[in-house]
Amino acid sequence: MRNINKLFSSFFGVMFQRQTYLNLLYVIFTFPLGTAYFLFLTSGLLVGLSFSIIIIGLPVLLLVLVAWWELVNFERELATRLLGVDISPLSYEEKPPVNFWSNIKNRLADPAAWKGMMFLFIKFPFGIFTLIILAICFTLTLGLIFAPFITIYWSPGKSRILIDILPEAILTACLGIIIAVCTLHITNALAAISGNLAKIMLEKNNSDVHTETLDEQKSY
Repeated sequence: MRNINKLFSSFFGVMFQRQTYLNLLYVIFTFPLGTAYFLFLTSGLLVGLSFSIIIIGLPVLLLVLVAWWELVNFERELATRLLGVDISPLSYEEKPPVNFWSNIKNRLADPAAWKGMMFLFIKFPFGIFTLIILAICFTLTLGLIFAPFITIYWSPGKSRILIDILPEAILTACLGIIIAVCTLHITNALAAISGNLAKIMLEKNNSDVHTETLDEQKSY
């Protein structure tokens, strides 16, 4: 009996956890943010590289570089505040820049910067995946929960189900609530994947720190 109560509370308890809705907020915005990152970076890099022969392309590439770094910092803050993931600051700040061009050089030489760009690109296909999952779950949930207020005629393949009496509608609504809770669990799983990916891609590796420390010691 205790195991049943524990299973029941763990299943439905997700509805009363604040972190669940923070995860849901993060997952919902994955697709629009991923799309915006993909369009901005691809268009900016294509325009900048295409016109790099003339002077016009260099400011565009510089703008993309600055925006790329700020977007990585934004994603780091987003994952930290919404998902509760502890991500250390990016690494180029460990090397104080002498001037503007040395600052640019430090950023381009930093592996964490390129991992951050990969994260921004990965967020686009992952956002499409989360959009499909959430669209299916929300459609099923809303359709079933509002069954007591509407008549549902469902025909999957050759079978036909007509919900036109109150007991059937209430039973269908209960099923919708269960699917809604399952959707929250799925959202937490997607958020956990996103958090782990953000920590891997947006955090400085200890090996990189050790390598830089050794290089600094050799320079002395």
